[in-house]
Amino acid sequence: MTRTRLVLAAALFVLPSLAVAAPANRAAPVSYAAPAGGMPAGHLRGATFDAVLPSGRLVTPAGENVVTGIDALGVALTPDGRFAIVTCGDAGHPALHSLVDPSISGGFALAVVDTVTMRVIDRYQAPGETFWLGVAALTDPAAPSRTLVLAAGGPTNAVYAFTLDATGRLVPDRRHTIAIPSPIDPALVSLGHASPGTLIVSHDGRRAYVVNEAAATVAAIDTRARSVSGPLRAVGFAPFGAAVAGDRLLVSDEGLMRYTNLPQATAVPAFRPPAPDPQQASALSFLALAPNAPLPMDPPPDGMQIVGGAHPTAIAATADGAYAFVAMSGVDRIATVSLQGVPRVVGGTELRLFDRGPYGMQPAALALSHDGTRLYVALAGIDAVAVIDAHDPVHLHRLGLIPTGWFPT
Repeated sequence: MTRTRLVLAAALFVLPSLAVAAPANRAAPVSYAAPAGGMPAGHLRGATFDAVLPSGRLVTPAGENVVTGIDALGVALTPDGRFAIVTCGDAGHPALHSLVDPSISGGFALAVVDTVTMRVIDRYQAPGETFWLGVAALTDPAAPSRTLVLAAGGPTNAVYAFTLDATGRLVPDRRHTIAIPSPIDPALVSLGHASPGTLIVSHDGRRAYVVNEAAATVAAIDTRARSVSGPLRAVGFAPFGAAVAGDRLLVSDEGLMRYTNLPQATAVPAFRPPAPDPQQASALSFLALAPNAPLPMDPPPDGMQIVGGAHPTAIAATADGAYAFVAMSGVDRIATVSLQGVPRVVGGTELRLFDRGPYGMQPAALALSHDGTRLYVALAGIDAVAVIDAHDPVHLHRLGLIPTGWFPT
């Protein structure tokens, strides 16, 4: 592997009659290099899950690990914590088998992991059924002795319903396929896809809310009837994450800064910030009986530090519904949003490793401890989980990092 370096150094500006050198006491250049150096990609020191990645990074995940499938995206624990259901969204490699566990193949699948033995005890695949990141496990309102599992179908515009029996086996429900309506926005109708993704269950378990990424809507599913209940609710551009906070549903809109053509052709690109478009920029949407207007999460671009594209993704809400934590994947931050009165950003924390360090943490998922004192952040960009002290939601403090496998979500 070729060792690559990125060197940041002070510049030397030369004018026709004057040369200005950098001061003698300038800081030494900062060098960034692949941690693996010249080691080839592959297993690290013969360990099963420790590895050298093709990027030159090293992964040495903590705890116990188990192979579930290609593109493991979402996970849900059953109410008793006994089983974890993992969605695998692999579209193109159904014939591949894991070198670690040959019984595990590629393709769209749901894997059931026994959290005591850390073994895959069931794996569901069916022709024509696809899976995306959304998955939920809850006490079945129609039969409280059973566990109901809902899995978002993504490309198939459906949510699939299963019963999980006492041995951890997934059985398709008699009302297995819940069709998700097509887009309602005239600009998106031609796409014909809803692409259901994130699934969030209401506190009483009677409703499951599915975020439709391509349709920019949220659909409510009656978990007893296994059907869509009520009309679709419109949210912002490119919705992704969701959380229930009190009597409101929060949805993160990843957003996009809209670019337009220059008024005339030019030989040299005119570098300037794009005009902010609040209808398509990053935002939080609030759905309730009396919904709030979206909360912008992208300040107007200034052409220097702020360029748009904060990409709010995952959301976690405090148990009392007073605050929400939002992963700002594009700018390596956690934003704390006060939900009391008019929603507003009141705090948060940086996630970069050190002050003015390089970007690339990519916070991709959030989880709050049961007592609300710890916030766990999956950092997909550096293969770790950040542990944050959340005793004071407004003033978050970073405590440390837990190493994971490649690209945690």
